[in-house]
Amino acid sequence: CRKIKARADAARFKLALGGEHLITFPLIESLQRAEPKLRLVVLDAHHDAYDYPLLTHFSLFHFLWEELKIPTLIVGVRHEVEKAAPGCQLVPMSTVRAQGIEATLARVQAFTEGAPFYLSVDLDVLDPSALPAVSDPIPGGLSIAELGSVQDWAGVFPITTLLIAIITISIVVVVTSVVISSIPTLSC
Repeated sequence: CRKIKARADAARFKLALGGEHLITFPLIESLQRAEPKLRLVVLDAHHDAYDYPLLTHFSLFHFLWEELKIPTLIVGVRHEVEKAAPGCQLVPMSTVRAQGIEATLARVQAFTEGAPFYLSVDLDVLDPSALPAVSDPIPGGLSIAELGSVQDWAGVFPITTLLIAIITISIVVVVTSVVISSIPTLSC
């Protein structure tokens, strides 16, 4: 974590690629200094906000709230929703299905309130029929088309800073061929 934070402190970047969600903590810690009103938007099948005494991939968002007070909205959760520690707002996948993706995007926009935000995408937010090669697939997730609506978020939201962390190595090839050449990146 210290090496990632040091690299993030040394250079502004817009995209971070990593295979483990723990890269998020040092990136947000660094970014928050420059953007004190920073908010966190997460797309994930798991809330990763368990009240656990150690910082791990399953307690990450609990620690970000407890230690940095980063307002956090986690969208697409469908595993142990009731076990999330207080401090994070959840939009379970059942709510996404009931209200639709457009209403969900409107909720995210209202949450960011024009503030800069960090967008974390864990690919297990996708339904396993769309992408089975994740470490802990949970049925009932977003479709590729629904996740594709994320591409429009930068145009939908009045933001000044957007940092995207894509969690799961399998997307690196796709992203690097399309995006890396045009925006500053931090690869971990």
